[in-house]
Formats: sequence, C-alpha cells, structure tokens
Amino acid sequence: MLIKREWLHADIDGGEGLLAISLHHDLRSDEPERIDVTEFFSDSDDPIQFGKIQRGKGSVIPPHRHLQVRRESNHRNHEVLIVSSGVIKVSLYLHDGSLFSIVSLTEGEAILLKGGYHSVEFLEPSIIIEVKQGPYRQDKEPMTNGH
Repeated sequence: MLIKREWLHADIDGGEGLLAISLHHDLRSDEPERIDVTEFFSDSDDPIQFGKIQRGKGSVIPPHRHLQVRRESNHRNHEVLIVSSGVIKVSLYLHDGSLFSIVSLTEGEAILLKGGYHSVEFLEPSIIIEVKQGPYRQDKEPMTNGH
C-alpha cells in the first residue's frame, strides 16, 4: 500500500471574521501523486499569503523577484507558526476573550493567525518558526479579565 503525506486546511471562523487557518497532515493511501500544484489558503488581499507549493523532482521555479508595492493596511498583524519539531496547542479566543477553538499542531504543521486573541502551549519540547510582517515593535494587546 502506498502512503503519502497530503495536506488538509481548516478555516476557523468565530463569527467575527476568520480567526485562523490551520494546515495539517493527512495521510492518504493509493492516491496518484499530485505534482505542480500551487494552492493558497489565505485571501489574496491578506497581508500574509499562506499556501503550499508542491513540485516533482527536478522541477524548478525560475529566478525571480517580487515587485515593490506600496501597501497600506488596516489589518491587525497576522502571524504564521510552523512547528519544526514537537507538539504545540494553540488556543483561539474571540474578541470578547472567550475561548473559541483549540488546535493541536505537530511537526511540519502550521497555522496562520488572523484575528482575535491566541495563546500557545508547548506540549513537549518544541521548536516553532514564527513569520509575521515587520517591523517588530512588541505591539501586543494582552487579554485581561475585562477583555
């Protein structure tokens, strides 16, 4: 039996807009190999694009660079967490501070955090890669009991 890793994504919508998009492993059997696939899970207007590029051996993305574009945004900063090793639990809270969803992520899985509050718990020794737009100024709004 042929086993290969495919990906599943889940939109997590708390009714106040999209809180997060998670990307998980999905082991499937006996499926033809899909190559040359580019799939984005975020909206094209989001400040961070979140997706996957899958290519077969020998495939090449030619040398290129991205155009300089003046951007103005009224979005909160988005961030991507990629689990390099270990297991984490990401708790997602609505804007009023109530817990909405919990997402567990293992090695190679990722989440795009878009809105609401969030916390991260390390369930075992882990390394996560964090990606967000800069500049980084420690602009955080801690959740309080009064929200």
